[in-house]
Amino acid sequence: MRIGENSKYKNWFYHLQFPVEKPEDPETYPTYECFGYERMMPKTNTCNPEVQEYFCEVGRYWVREFDIDGWRLDVASEINDGFWRAFRQAVKEEKAECILIGEVWETAQHWLNGDIFDSTMNYDFRKHCRRFFAEQSIDAAEFDARVTNMRMRYKLPVLYAQLNLLDSHDVSRFYSLCEKDPARMQLAVLFQMTFTGIPSVFYGDERGIYGLQEAEYRHEMTWSQEPPALAEFYKKAMHLRTEHPALCRGNYHTIKAEKEKRAVWV
Repeated sequence: MRIGENSKYKNWFYHLQFPVEKPEDPETYPTYECFGYERMMPKTNTCNPEVQEYFCEVGRYWVREFDIDGWRLDVASEINDGFWRAFRQAVKEEKAECILIGEVWETAQHWLNGDIFDSTMNYDFRKHCRRFFAEQSIDAAEFDARVTNMRMRYKLPVLYAQLNLLDSHDVSRFYSLCEKDPARMQLAVLFQMTFTGIPSVFYGDERGIYGLQEAEYRHEMTWSQEPPALAEFYKKAMHLRTEHPALCRGNYHTIKAEKEKRAVWV
């Protein structure tokens, strides 16, 4: 801070020590609390009413001025509940239908009781699909048990709003986990498009972008190549979902889930 302890913003941050310094040595911790240990991200005190009002106004601004449809909120589980309740009230006052989707990697019931978020990124969905479709390390009975457990955690309206993903910018590409086997990928995509909730497709999955490490799975979009067969399958699966309302709003029932049976395209 340029004016140190005289700054009116000094209480906007956690654990400031004066003078505030960011050491040149990346292994030396700075004299302020960081968000996620990232030195470029001083941790703001979201319990401070001034901080809450500032960020709530940011939320209001984009809804009011640009009529956005919602917010996807990064690392939402590491911000205090009081802030999110204030943020929800602010954006909903601007636009009641504005959807709030939190990035929550763990079980998310706590954030989905109607006073914080409308939906979360359903990483449990990805985890179960990875085990069954990609790795084939669990059988159909175990997969059904895990999916049933996941479904029973949430109230039905919340279940329909969950953002069901196979991968994202923070995890390995699902196609790589399938060892570039189109059949395994297609089975997972078909399940994604027919399961209760909102399918979330990460860019390039339909073109077979792969990668296990961060530098790979955040690969740029491959616009130059012709859409592969996988892209055509995505189109058909998406069309199937939109063509049949039951796949968007219907009930989910297990017909058969046998032990020792794996995900196989026949």
